[in-house]
Amino acid sequence: LHPAGGHQLLAVGQDADRRGRVRGVHLQLFDTRDPKRPRRTVHHRLTRGRGSSASAAQLDHHAFLYDPVTKIVALPLRDHRARWAGVVVLTFDGRGFRRLGRVDHGDFLNPKHCGGQRQCSLRAPIERVFISGRRLVTVSRRGTKVSKLAAGCATVATIPAAR
Repeated sequence: LHPAGGHQLLAVGQDADRRGRVRGVHLQLFDTRDPKRPRRTVHHRLTRGRGSSASAAQLDHHAFLYDPVTKIVALPLRDHRARWAGVVVLTFDGRGFRRLGRVDHGDFLNPKHCGGQRQCSLRAPIERVFISGRRLVTVSRRGTKVSKLAAGCATVATIPAAR
């Protein structure tokens, strides 16, 4: 859970169907004006359908980024069904979320060694995200990447980790 201004809390978790079957990672927004009866006002699915997906933000609050000034939400996501791992970046306006882009670190690896470019992102999970000016900085054990927030998270610079 993360404070999102006013009487609102942002939550990262697993969506489930009526039978309790996990459907994927989602974000929720709760109105907490009445602390005894919090009310969900927004539900945004980050992954769809069955399959294994998770976010490090579900277990580690340091992996989650919410910037109240820019209204940016960024969190690591592993979607095994899509064979992708990286950071999903969204804007938040208090009523809902809009996807800005995503960043992965798969390009730090040789695709020949991981079964193709998409598979490489699973071997380079991003551990931390922060904002510096108008740039998004993502950090993994494979390196650091700087991306433009305004350009759909286009890469500006990469710094491979020392070996």
